[in-house]
Amino acid sequence: PFRVSIQQEDSELFAPLRDLSTTLAVTGMVILALVSLVVFFGVRVLSEPLSKVSDAIMAVADGDLESGTDIRTRLTEIGRIAGSLSVFRENARHRHKLEQDAAAKYDAELRHQKELAVTINAFRSEISEILASLSGETGAMNASAGELNAAAQGAARDAELAKTSSDDATTSVQAVAGTTEQVSASIQEIATQTQK
Repeated sequence: PFRVSIQQEDSELFAPLRDLSTTLAVTGMVILALVSLVVFFGVRVLSEPLSKVSDAIMAVADGDLESGTDIRTRLTEIGRIAGSLSVFRENARHRHKLEQDAAAKYDAELRHQKELAVTINAFRSEISEILASLSGETGAMNASAGELNAAAQGAARDAELAKTSSDDATTSVQAVAGTTEQVSASIQEIATQTQK
């Protein structure tokens, strides 16, 4: 049997392993640096539009419905969020306009009701004055009617007295006429007898 023995130093034996280890470490660092750059720029590409969208959402939440959402991105999801924000802002504008219209309509209705209340109160006041005036005039008319009634009753009594006086005068005239006829008849009879 033959034996072959190789003697090699440790440094020589582990040199390829060390070279491989160094190459792997350098390659890992380069890959890590490249991944870090990709992540950094990727985050920047994502964060800038997301920041704009976030600022736009906060502006809408604070009531700013006029500032635009000029967010241009190639990222579909962020573009959709920006589009949804535009729709949300437009709907908020429309709702705000409807609220303003409703408030204006409510104010107009309130003014109309106040004007109507003033008109009704003025009408009631005028009617009260007219009724008070009519009440006074009715009292005066009742007093006048009472006076006219008393005058009519007095005239009726006077007419009754006049009738009674007239009846008495007629009776007296008839009595005088009857007496005159008797005297006339007596004179004729005396004249007839004196002629005989």
